[in-house]
Amino acid sequence: MTTILGLSGSLRQASFNAGLLRAAAAAASPATNVVIGSIRDVPLYNADDEAANGIPPAVQALKDTSLPPTGCFWSRRNTTTAFPACSRTPSTG
Repeated sequence: MTTILGLSGSLRQASFNAGLLRAAAAAASPATNVVIGSIRDVPLYNADDEAANGIPPAVQALKDTSLPPTGCFWSRRNTTTAFPACSRTPSTG
């Protein structure tokens, strides 16, 4: 079975990005499992904090629910300058 991890770059429940993920999950073939993850509780990356305290619980929970995905569907607003701050950590880490 193919597993796709879906992440929304928006934290709003009613965002278009989150709606796009829900629509993709509903339209997926029966042979495809779409897991919609959340970055809501994922903290900004801090290597010092990770070295002292380990992987943050929200990050570990996301890893546990989504591994190993076959692919990732990242739904975020289109911008030409940079990722929005809330979506920067999971996309670069």
